[in-house]
Amino acid sequence: GFSFGGAVAALAAGRDSRVRAAVLAAAPAAFGDDPKWKPVAELSRTRARVLLIWGSRDIEVSIENAERYAVVLTQARVRNELVMIEGADHDFAPAGPRVKMAATVAEWMRGSLS
Repeated sequence: GFSFGGAVAALAAGRDSRVRAAVLAAAPAAFGDDPKWKPVAELSRTRARVLLIWGSRDIEVSIENAERYAVVLTQARVRNELVMIEGADHDFAPAGPRVKMAATVAEWMRGSLS
């Protein structure tokens, strides 16, 4: 999932044991002050492999969000990988970084689901 959709993917992966792999692209680690939506805590319950992918120039959802996910997932012994796409903003623009992001996700999914 991308951005807000990534946080929703975190909730789904944490709640559904059928999920085998999850990609969080520029996903916020929290939904404001709402205590009932805790994507990081939910995702820490998953058995799925998790790819965290961020743009190095993302000013909308900072890399600290990815680092928070990574720390909690690692502590919970959830297999995870954090990939930074150099030069990409929140939407993985311009075109070069977007192509690299798509290729990275595709390769990771092939390896994670094979």
